[in-house]
Amino acid sequence: MLAAALKGDISPESVYVSHELNFRFLDEYYVINNYDFVERGEISVREAMAESDNTVFVQFAADVGLEKVVRTARALGITSPIEPYPSTAIGGLGTGVSPLEMASAYATFAGGGIHRAPYAVERVERVSYGTSESLYDHRLTGRRVMTGNQAAIANEVLRGVVEDGTATMFHDLDEEIGRPSAGKTGTTNNFADAWYVGYTPRLCTSVWVGYPEGRRSMVGVHGIEEPNGETMPMDIWSAYMARATEGDPDLGFPEGDSSGMRVLYGGYYEPAF
Repeated sequence: MLAAALKGDISPESVYVSHELNFRFLDEYYVINNYDFVERGEISVREAMAESDNTVFVQFAADVGLEKVVRTARALGITSPIEPYPSTAIGGLGTGVSPLEMASAYATFAGGGIHRAPYAVERVERVSYGTSESLYDHRLTGRRVMTGNQAAIANEVLRGVVEDGTATMFHDLDEEIGRPSAGKTGTTNNFADAWYVGYTPRLCTSVWVGYPEGRRSMVGVHGIEEPNGETMPMDIWSAYMARATEGDPDLGFPEGDSSGMRVLYGGYYEPAF
């Protein structure tokens, strides 16, 4: 959704009202609330991303255009079926998305807006009697789906999750892995699924925790009463990334410039332009 907005020249400084949503869509009635029914009032999209505000995401996605959100997700590397429904804005998908697809999509932000499809085999050689013959070499290709500036702005927004958003509840990721990162937490109803997808400028890792045989609540697993994206998935992500990035250069994310983008005023606001 954020990527679709940026591609449409819409600023993350757009302002919405965080409150319970009640609406009809395709003859179905929907009620959208935040975790613990929190209503934050006036809040920017940038702040809503850091706080995982569902009600703002749904409003923002409707203004950006649900079809555009779906098209952008596919361009970023999501291949699982996704439909242009309000629930898509907050991860409410019929079949779900794999961790590999999530890592592929978020790696596009780290890659400056260029999507590179995941692959498993780098090189195949035949070795015989001290000589080797190359049978296969993976050719690294990519497709630009966002401008470098749009990707830089997305990185800044997702960096906010790590600096002072949901990712700071139990962790200090910069300290733990020894370098800057950006990412997003995610939790489904009844704590059936918990996610953390995060990345440095060089490596993206996606962690999903749940029951593979079906959607069951994880309440009480390892004594955790609220197993959300900030607990088990982030514990795993942090431990893995600390080792996986050891020895990497300490690179920062490039700065973005959203000064010329359109600012939307949703919810109870009237457009100011």
